[in-house]
Amino acid sequence: MSPSKAAQQARTVVHQPRVSPTICNTMRYSAPSWRSVAPVIIVMFLAAAAAATFATPVGPLVTVSTHQHPVPASDLSANSTYVNWTEPWTAPWLHDWSEFLRHEASKWAHWGVNDTCSHPVPLFPCASLENQEDDDGIAYKARTADQVRHRDVRIVAVLGDSISAGFGMISDKLPSARVLEYRGKVFSIGGDKHELTLPNLLARVSATGKHHRKPLGAPKLVTVPLALGKDLDRAVSGAIVQDLSTQATSLLSLLALPPYLPHYRDWKLVTVLIGANNLCRVCFDDRAVNPVVIKAQLRTVLLRLRRAAPRWIVNLMGLFKVAQVFDAAQPVPYCKTVFERFHFCPCVGDAGSRERMNQLVDAYNAAFADLAREFEGDKKFKVIYQPGFTGTDIVQYGQEFLSKLDCFHPNLCANQVMAHVLWNNMLEPVGAKTTVFDPYNLTWTCPSRYRMYIS
Repeated sequence: MSPSKAAQQARTVVHQPRVSPTICNTMRYSAPSWRSVAPVIIVMFLAAAAAATFATPVGPLVTVSTHQHPVPASDLSANSTYVNWTEPWTAPWLHDWSEFLRHEASKWAHWGVNDTCSHPVPLFPCASLENQEDDDGIAYKARTADQVRHRDVRIVAVLGDSISAGFGMISDKLPSARVLEYRGKVFSIGGDKHELTLPNLLARVSATGKHHRKPLGAPKLVTVPLALGKDLDRAVSGAIVQDLSTQATSLLSLLALPPYLPHYRDWKLVTVLIGANNLCRVCFDDRAVNPVVIKAQLRTVLLRLRRAAPRWIVNLMGLFKVAQVFDAAQPVPYCKTVFERFHFCPCVGDAGSRERMNQLVDAYNAAFADLAREFEGDKKFKVIYQPGFTGTDIVQYGQEFLSKLDCFHPNLCANQVMAHVLWNNMLEPVGAKTTVFDPYNLTWTCPSRYRMYIS
């Protein structure tokens, strides 16, 4: 099979079952009759998996340090291929991960999966403000970046890593778990109908009569792992800050094509969540984790967007304490095994590395906030540091908001909470934004004549 054909197969989208028809419901993942669709889905998934496994990897591989670390003998098995533990997010690593789920995870069958949220996010109460309280009399083309309302956004996009790709968001009972990227449900970009995502919320407050005008760019359904993105979700699993330039190139290329071209000069909202994989390289790649380097790389990407097209609002997301995911995994035997063998975050198993990761999170977030201030005063380009995730105590909630597949990525319930937190952050003034939230006691903030602009 040629690399180009393999890459094309690996981008094959696998259609998934529909979810509950209520936008803020518990989002239970309920399957239809599999007798009618199982053969088609199995064939499509096996073809895509084969392409990702045996051909050129889909998506740019993360550059790794030349200093190689041996894999402990305990991490290998008869069904396991050798994968350098500093090289997750490659085709061999994905193959090894899939083999583990297929052949060895039957012992963990008791690790049952329930994707129903134990504490559902409250129903979204915000009504459309079309021709109502947010009519400030300013013409669309005359608006500055400080005067952009939610209904002024015509295009949404995302740059980032596996969190923004929706990796492992929804799982299944082991050993039948599926390794997919649920992009249609990602908090910041998902376009699946009835899901609690930023584009769907924007559509709700932008409605005209019974018509909900959803911004362009939101992907639907799923992609196979290591895909190069879908629609304007350009996030790639395993990406580090240094990979954002490639993602920006992809984004700008798509904006120059239909259906986005007519809106090239309209207001665009791009959410950037990046840096977790940089932190995960803390024990072997000093340059990749350097806050000064990261700030410079991110500045270059932002300047490039500003030069390429007018009218951008950038949500620059603050990072949570990534190392806490390891602590949350330790009490659960399945999760502990996954962390020991598959190194989603290669350096997190070392106590000293976790301590440094926590220190670097603070440095990264400070750099992000400084970077946002650098663009203050620009009338057509605004960068907003959104710190809503920075105070999250992951350990406190155990595995409740983490993927049952890998115990590392946010699950569907977490993405609903993240959509809520981001939405509220976007209506809070700079300097007074929420950094700590209680997922069991959430309250929505709605646009009004007193709080109408994205901030």
